[in-house]
Amino acid sequence: MLSVLPVDAYQRADKTLYFSLTEVPSLRNHVMTNWTSNEDMVDCMLCSAHVPLYTTSMAALYRGKRFVDGGLSNNHPIVHPDAPHKVFQIWKWRWIAPTWILVTTNADWAADLFRMGREDALKNLHEVDEVFF
Repeated sequence: MLSVLPVDAYQRADKTLYFSLTEVPSLRNHVMTNWTSNEDMVDCMLCSAHVPLYTTSMAALYRGKRFVDGGLSNNHPIVHPDAPHKVFQIWKWRWIAPTWILVTTNADWAADLFRMGREDALKNLHEVDEVFF
């Protein structure tokens, strides 16, 4: 991801892009909106989507604290409700059954999930472009 971001993406996204992170073990929500570099911003993004069942670690380390997916404590952060804002809601791209997050040993189903996710991401890249460009 770093290779496709403009060098100043983190500055362009400052106070316009928000990530919700859940600190563990307190389950305190953090909404992050400023970064020191593109690497810092991408690390924050990865923490905001860290689901322990799908990785080898129970939490992701960011700025000296441990975090998991922000949806656990605040799945719909609206920092400035009176200002224009954009919330990425992937379920508007495709209906997603709650059971799809479960780990599967069925290789064909896993490949289907990967294919659908890739198709959705590529088809909706314009939404990401609106934030960074």
